[in-house]
Amino acid sequence: MDNASTDNSDVTAVTGSYADDGGSRSGETAFRLLLIGFGVAAVLVTVGYTVITGHVWEDFFITFRCSENLTSGNGLVYEAGKRIHAFTSPLGVLLPALCHWLTRCRSYLAALWCFRLLFCVPAFVGAGLLVLRLTRKALPENWFWPGAFLAAAFVLDIKAVMFSMNGMETALVLFFLAWSLNGLLDDGRTGWLLSGLAWGGMMWARPDGCVYIAAMGLAALAFPFEQSSRRDVLVGLLKSAGVAALVYLPWFLWAWAYYGTPVPHTVYAKSAVNDFSWLAALTRWPSHAAWAFCPVYPAAGASWPRAIIWSAYVWTALPMAYWVFAWKLRDKIGGRLSLVFFIASFYLAAMEHPYPWYYPPLSMIGALVWCLAAGRIVAARHGKIVRGAVVLALLLFLADMFSLALLSTRQMALQQRLIEDGVRRHVGLWLRDHVKKGGGVYLECLGYIGYFSGARMLDYPGLASPEVVNAVKKDGPDMVAVLLDLSPEWAVLRYGEALRAKQNPEFCGKYKYQAHFSAVDQLEKLGPFPGVEYLEYDATFVVYKKIPDTNHHHLAAPPPHKED
Repeated sequence: MDNASTDNSDVTAVTGSYADDGGSRSGETAFRLLLIGFGVAAVLVTVGYTVITGHVWEDFFITFRCSENLTSGNGLVYEAGKRIHAFTSPLGVLLPALCHWLTRCRSYLAALWCFRLLFCVPAFVGAGLLVLRLTRKALPENWFWPGAFLAAAFVLDIKAVMFSMNGMETALVLFFLAWSLNGLLDDGRTGWLLSGLAWGGMMWARPDGCVYIAAMGLAALAFPFEQSSRRDVLVGLLKSAGVAALVYLPWFLWAWAYYGTPVPHTVYAKSAVNDFSWLAALTRWPSHAAWAFCPVYPAAGASWPRAIIWSAYVWTALPMAYWVFAWKLRDKIGGRLSLVFFIASFYLAAMEHPYPWYYPPLSMIGALVWCLAAGRIVAARHGKIVRGAVVLALLLFLADMFSLALLSTRQMALQQRLIEDGVRRHVGLWLRDHVKKGGGVYLECLGYIGYFSGARMLDYPGLASPEVVNAVKKDGPDMVAVLLDLSPEWAVLRYGEALRAKQNPEFCGKYKYQAHFSAVDQLEKLGPFPGVEYLEYDATFVVYKKIPDTNHHHLAAPPPHKED
C-alpha cells in the first residue's frame, strides 16, 4: 500500500467509517464473534486462575483493613483514630468496602469474591473489548487476524489476569486506560468529553494515571491527524483535562479535608527510600521496560528459563521504537500508542524497584502496537517472506505469553499455599494471640500479618506509619536503624533481615527471639522450579520481642538455617 492509502486509513479511523470488510454484514458478524469469543475466554481465564491459585495479594489486606474500618464506622483509616491515607487507589478501597457491606461484613473472602465478580471481571473484559474496538477502527482493512492476536495476547497476559483478580485495582486501571486509548482515534475536535470522563476514571482507579494522561496528550500533539492542527488537538486536550479534573475533584477535596493532604501517604513513604537519578533511570530503562513481558519480580528470578527473560527484550523493542518510524509510515495511531509506551516505560524506569501491578497497562499498550504494526505490514501487501515473518513473530509472542502464564500460575498457587496461608497468615494469627492492645509491631510486609494480627503496625518504609517515614528521613533507608530508633515492643523480620539485625550489638541487647515460621522444608521437597526465589524470599519469618530490662543482653539470633 502506498503512503496515500496508508494515510487514508488514519482518516478512516478518525471519522469512524469502515472499509468494505469492516462495514459489510460478514465483517460485522466476524467482529461480533471475535468479541464474544474473547469475552468467554476472558471470564474463563480470570475465574479459572483464581480458583486454581486462590491468590490474594499482600497489598489487598493493607487496603481492605481500611475498607473494614470504613464499614465498621471507624473511618477510612488503617488504624482507628489515625487519619492516615494508607492506600493508593480510591476505587480500590471504596469498592471492596461496598462489597464488604453487601456481603453483610461476613469475611474478607466474601467481600473479595464480590469485588471480583461485580467489578474486576467486568472491567477486565471491558478493557479487552475496548482495545479490540480500537484495533478495528485503526485497521479498517485486514483487522481480523491482528485483532485475534490481540485478543489472545490480552487473555494470556498473566500479570494482567493475576492483578485483576488478586484484590488489586488493576482491572479498573486497564478499563479506564483502554477507554482513554480510544480517544487517540480522535482528531481533537470531537470526543473530548468521553476522553475526559475516561481520564477522570483513571485518576479514581490510581492517581498515577496522570502519567498515562500526560503521555497520551504528548503523543496526540506529536502525531496530529492530517485534517486537524496541533491547536485543535491542544484545545481538545485542555477540554478533556477540565472534565477529568471535575470528575476527580470530589475525591481530591474530600481527601484533603479528611487526611490533611490529597497525596496518599504511600507516596511519601516510597519516596523516602527512593532517590531519583537521571543516570540510573536511563541505565535501567531497557530492562525495566522489558519487565512488561517478564514474570513477576524478574530481578529475583534466576530459575526462570532464559528464553522467557531475553525474549521480553525482543517484544519490547518494537513498542519502544515504533513511534520513530511511524512518521515515515504515516501511521499516526500506532505512533501515538508507541510514544505512550515509550514515555510510560521511563516512568517505571525512574523507580529502582517498580511494582509488578504497574506493568499490565504497559503490556496492553505494547501488544496493541504489535497488533497495529502487523496489520500495517499485512495491508501493505509485502512479499510472502515478510508476511510469514510477521505471522511467525506473533505466534512466538503468544507462545511465550502462554508458557509464562502456565509457569506463573503454578508459582502463584505455591506462593499462596506455602507462603501466604502457610507462613504470613500464621504469623499474624500468632501475634493476635500474643501482642497486648497498643503494642507496636515493626515489619516490612504489612498486608497479611497486619490484617490477621489486628495489631498496631509500624511498617517499613511507612505506608501506614508516619513515624516510620520520619525515622527513615532521619536515619536513612536502613531497616535495622529505623527499628532501633523507634524501639517498638515487637519486630517481625524475614530471615535475611534477621541475619542483618543480629549483626548489630544494640539489636541483640534490646530484642529477644520469640518464634519463627518457615516453609523452607516444603520448598526443598519441591525442588527447583521457575520463580522459586520469589517464594524463598518470604519463606521464613522470625518474631522478636523487646526486652524490658535492656541491661541484660540476650542473643537475638534467628533459628538455625542451612545458610547460617
